Amino acid sequence: GFTPGLSAGEWAVGVGIEYLDWKEDTNRTLDVLETGPLLAASLRYLQSLESGLLLGYRGKLWGGRVKYEGSEMRNPDNPVSGTTGYSGISNEGQIRWRKTGDDNRLDTVFGMGFDYWRRSLSYIQDEDWYVAYLRLGMESGVNDPGNWSVALGVKYPVWVRENAHLNEIGFDSNPPLEPGRQLSLYAD
Repeated sequence: GFTPGLSAGEWAVGVGIEYLDWKEDTNRTLDVLETGPLLAASLRYLQSLESGLLLGYRGKLWGGRVKYEGSEMRNPDNPVSGTTGYSGISNEGQIRWRKTGDDNRLDTVFGMGFDYWRRSLSYIQDEDWYVAYLRLGMESGVNDPGNWSVALGVKYPVWVRENAHLNEIGFDSNPPLEPGRQLSLYAD
């Protein structure tokens, strides 16, 4: 059988700033809002074939501190503000189908990924998040890999778990939390 070699491909390494905009709709008077910039470092690989089936990979490390606005857990009418720390890692394998024109290309992208991140709400309260997801979209660009590309699509979390470490901050138990799953749009 033929196994495509991963050595002949396009590699990209990047650093940048991303923006977090997190909102938790709660049954309390005040919802939780977290906003602010995060630093990110990324690694991408994509087979360099002109057309047809391609394999790819996307990985990212990210983290930082963002502005927090919400309320106390035990007294939901008491507003609280401060900062929340975030750190995380993402890994995604991709299968692409590429169509090439004169000076451009269009890829249909199917990705399967896993995200892990830690949300540090205080010096004693951490939450760990685990998300396995599927991504489907389109990416267009020019045939010169050093130039810009645009990607649009949908992302769906197929498995989500949260460990709030509640027993470590004074609660009697730490039940497994399974946040909801919702289809979302993405753009790169």
